[in-house]
Amino acid sequence: MNNFNFNREWGFITAETHSKKFKKTVLIKREILFGLQILLSKLEIKNYLALKKIYRAEKSEPRY
Repeated sequence: MNNFNFNREWGFITAETHSKKFKKTVLIKREILFGLQILLSKLEIKNYLALKKIYRAEKSEPRY
């Protein structure tokens, strides 16, 4: 089982949010990042990891 590292996950969210390409991302990806912030702040690890998996799937498939 992987150990959950709060600081690493928070670093992931802030890096994605502050990246230059963030302003050009589709709305759903920005909403998912917002949801990730909420879930992480409440330490809902199971839901956080499920939503992060969705975000990464959206990130790998550009939809233009």
